[in-house]
Amino acid sequence: LGTLLEYMQCSAALAHSAALVPALFSLLSVFVSDAASASSAEHAKQLVLAMLTRICDEANAAGALIGESLVRVDVVVQAIRTSTRPQTHNQALLLLAAVAAMHPQVVLHHVMAVFTFMGANVLRQDDEYSFHVIQQTLERVIPPVVRDGASTGPVLRVFVDALSHIPRHRRMALFSTLVRTMGEDAYAPAVVALLLEKHVRRLLSRNDDSARERDDIVSFALSLTHELLPAQQIASAAAVVGDLLLLPTADEEAPAAAAEETLFIDVAHMGPRQLRAYRLVALDFAHQLLTGRQFRAQFDRVRATPEINARLAAATETLLHVITRLNSAAAEKPAEQRAQQLAYAVLDDVNALMERRTFVATVAGLLAQGDAKIRRKAMALANTRLAEFSVRVAQPEDIDDILAMLQPIAAVAQQDDAACKQAALLCVATAAKKFAVLRPALFTALVKPVAAEPSLGSEDPAVASAALVALAVLCNELGSRLIPSLPQYLPQVLKHLHAVVGRYAEATADDLTLMVAALSAMQAIVENMSAFLAPTLAPLFACLLNPAIRVDSDDALREQARALTDDVLAAVAKCIPPRQLLPAQFAFFQKEMGQGASVLVPFIAFVGRTAAALQRAQLLQFYKPLFKFFLAAFDLARQPHVSRAEAELVEEAALDAFMRFVVKLNENLFKPLFLSFLEWATAATTDLPLDGPQHAAETRLRVFYRALNVLFDKLKSILTPYYAHVLDTTVAVLNRFAVARASIELQEEAERKEVQVPSALWHAVVES
Repeated sequence: LGTLLEYMQCSAALAHSAALVPALFSLLSVFVSDAASASSAEHAKQLVLAMLTRICDEANAAGALIGESLVRVDVVVQAIRTSTRPQTHNQALLLLAAVAAMHPQVVLHHVMAVFTFMGANVLRQDDEYSFHVIQQTLERVIPPVVRDGASTGPVLRVFVDALSHIPRHRRMALFSTLVRTMGEDAYAPAVVALLLEKHVRRLLSRNDDSARERDDIVSFALSLTHELLPAQQIASAAAVVGDLLLLPTADEEAPAAAAEETLFIDVAHMGPRQLRAYRLVALDFAHQLLTGRQFRAQFDRVRATPEINARLAAATETLLHVITRLNSAAAEKPAEQRAQQLAYAVLDDVNALMERRTFVATVAGLLAQGDAKIRRKAMALANTRLAEFSVRVAQPEDIDDILAMLQPIAAVAQQDDAACKQAALLCVATAAKKFAVLRPALFTALVKPVAAEPSLGSEDPAVASAALVALAVLCNELGSRLIPSLPQYLPQVLKHLHAVVGRYAEATADDLTLMVAALSAMQAIVENMSAFLAPTLAPLFACLLNPAIRVDSDDALREQARALTDDVLAAVAKCIPPRQLLPAQFAFFQKEMGQGASVLVPFIAFVGRTAAALQRAQLLQFYKPLFKFFLAAFDLARQPHVSRAEAELVEEAALDAFMRFVVKLNENLFKPLFLSFLEWATAATTDLPLDGPQHAAETRLRVFYRALNVLFDKLKSILTPYYAHVLDTTVAVLNRFAVARASIELQEEAERKEVQVPSALWHAVVES
């Protein structure tokens, strides 16, 4: 029999060879059923398999068809199972490959048995012929499986589970053949997912010997993906990350049925710990792939093809959905937080690969989606891209490309979702900071949606704050171009400022953030449109000088609001024309002079800054009204409702502001004011009760001498000649103190009491 089979095998051609098929399969069945096959029988079995393979190959080449009923695949599978000879295994697999090319459905029923056997035996062989057999089997058996729509997951798992047993130098070629045969776009991500699942199981095992193998699995997955085209690599990374959307979150006890049907990994048998680890590994794999040198080199060679642009846009959308899901899940555990960080890192990687026009088109597409979370994250992406854009090296067309997305972003600011409005307005602010000077017409038109009722007029503090931030940037960058729009936004700014100040004591963090934004916007308006603010000065003063703002606090936001309030007052003093500002200040003082030190002290300092900012011509016009104001401020300490502590605070503030005013004067202006100041101080000083309570006249004298001492410190010898006008008053005051002291000492000598300490007036006079 053996001789006959060998003769047939060696024959150049056999007529009607298909007629031998039933007999050969029957003979093979006899050999398989003989459990105690001798080596000669094993050789005969190989000859039968080889002869059947030859007949099937010849039929395939000739386009002939052997009857399906004549082919007994079950016998071939049994021959594989019962033999221990690699030569028999290889010959049987070649026969199956030949039969699969002719009758794929017949082989399909036994495919798992075949590949399970391959994973346990043939894949471990390290010879060229065995590798050739495996390739032939894959290339002929796998396509029918894929075309039939049969479950391919178990087939892929066979190869992945056998990875550690496949010789290292044959792994890449074998898996590349597997992926190429099944289809790169559909099955490369599946193979990678199964490899990463294998890595996770090894990672969480307690076997320290598997550490090197764990690293090899991830490296192998990256190397296998690098065998694909750049567009396919991007799609594979996105698909692996996209599978995370189907994994159960920490709050879900079991995976959804769709996850078990769709995913190739065995999610049903993965616990929470394994799922967390898999998320991290999948995201880290995508991050390593997209930032690796090999991928970047491949990507740079092809750059932005339409296919790559489409894949990047799809990857961006997938990542935004993944980030949304991760953010909505419980994030108390470090693994969840790390997953969020990695997801954002992968999103940045994809964003960095996109050319500007692709990015703009992607953002526009994402903004058209119904999911508000996706729209919000798309605007966060746009904001990052805008912030990173370098204007210095950009061409005009580059700027036009990136600014093309501003109109749809500004349109979002008119929608109902508060978070989307906030994100859109912050995008406008970032863009304005970069490009408003270069494209003033475009950004001038954006003032209208920013100042509209849904944005600046919103009752939501976060939305209004974002609109105020955008408005502040636009005012700083565009300046006087926004004057025509002033009636649209100035009343809204004052409204928000007044509302927060009115509830300042009970203000929440959102309220304080709104106030900080309103103050920033107000400062920008004052610095850039100062000549048009006269009607708003009175309500503005009422907000900025509210005593509640001056209360000390450990809250950082309250301190920031307080500092910004001072900055706005300084801007008003410097920028508003004095012909508008000073009358408003004097009117406010007349109305509020009965308030305590918490209002008067910052207001007097405010007037002092105004005086210090006056130009020569303005000083000639307003020095007399300013001098009268300071005299009135000095007289506040005489008011009966003002406590001594508050009087001292007001007096200190008035002296400091007065000095700012005086140093601006020349001698021609200063001398008459000095004499008027002395006359004001010395009026009605006769019979001054030095041993009694503080008297109005003593208060005026004390203020005068304190001012005189400060002037001596600042002007030194320049002021010395002026003391001649004061000398008689000084001697008179000291004499009265001497007489009063002598009478007190005589009285004390009789009553044995301590001598009274001289008053503050005496100290000021002596110092002068």
